[in-house]
Amino acid sequence: MSAPGSDTDDQHSIWNGRLKTNAKEAKFFLEFLDALTVRFDGMPTDEILQTFWGESKEALMKIIKKANKREKKVEAKFAPKDLKKPATANILFQKDFKERCDKNGTKFDLKASADAYKALSDKERAKYVKQAQDMRAQYQQEYDRLRSAAIQSGAFPADKPKKPMTAYFRYLQEVRTQLMEKYADDKDRKGVNGKVAKDSAEMWKALTDKQKEKYESAYQKEKVSYDAAISKWDTNETNRRKRQNGAAAGEADPVEIESSGSKKKAVKAAPAPAAAASSAAASDSEVEEPVKPAKQTKAPAKAIVHSESEQEEQPAQEEQPAPAPKEKKATPAAKASTSKPKSK
Repeated sequence: MSAPGSDTDDQHSIWNGRLKTNAKEAKFFLEFLDALTVRFDGMPTDEILQTFWGESKEALMKIIKKANKREKKVEAKFAPKDLKKPATANILFQKDFKERCDKNGTKFDLKASADAYKALSDKERAKYVKQAQDMRAQYQQEYDRLRSAAIQSGAFPADKPKKPMTAYFRYLQEVRTQLMEKYADDKDRKGVNGKVAKDSAEMWKALTDKQKEKYESAYQKEKVSYDAAISKWDTNETNRRKRQNGAAAGEADPVEIESSGSKKKAVKAAPAPAAAASSAAASDSEVEEPVKPAKQTKAPAKAIVHSESEQEEQPAQEEQPAPAPKEKKATPAAKASTSKPKSK
């Protein structure tokens, strides 16, 4: 181990802060550490954990578990865009306090507003509390309406059925009050839950099968209803996600491109048996959309081709002899070569 104030302490400070604020990195760190432990014998897992984390492994797992719960709540929460949350009684008072400050020409101060709100009598404060409660009720009514509409349209998933309480937890619910009274004088309130769970587990194991029967039968009865409800929910949720993904991808109806150039929508469902013959006849006599001819440009006069009838009507034209080729003029150099005799 290195001495205090070394690079190890710096690494501990940096990684401790990163792992505390980033649950994804903390999860990766634990998975990577477990993989190293399995792959290599004698891996100093505890030393690595203390160097980079500085706390127990359970504390790091608690951070990850808390972050996972928070992510699930965020995903399952319906948040309409155009619906604003209602103001609280304190915020409503702040608005009135600011209006009084503007009217009197004084500067608005948030601390002064909070002190003035605390100084209100119960009767004066009840006015803002009642107004906030009315706004909250209106907000909740509109929230429920929008949420229901989103579920019907498939934009938001319906509530997932909750699992039924098992036989043991039904028993624990009955004896919990009795066990909590047993540890009423215990000052370690956090440890009381562990003691209650331990005692209830021992008491449950001591019960006979006949004593457990009422808890088991109640669980099985609710489980039948739950299995049917969760199966229906899974089917509806799968179909909802498919429709949502299809709409996001911008899928369109398939189109067949025929050789004639016409477009024809593909048939999605087969026709009914009674209308099979009529639909077949209609398909045989179906007239396809004509292909629009391409625009023709005017051909030059020399390229005009007449039909046979037009050629017969036109008088025969005498063939004109082809003009004689013009003689090329001799160049000065050529004239000089022809005029001067070759010297011997």
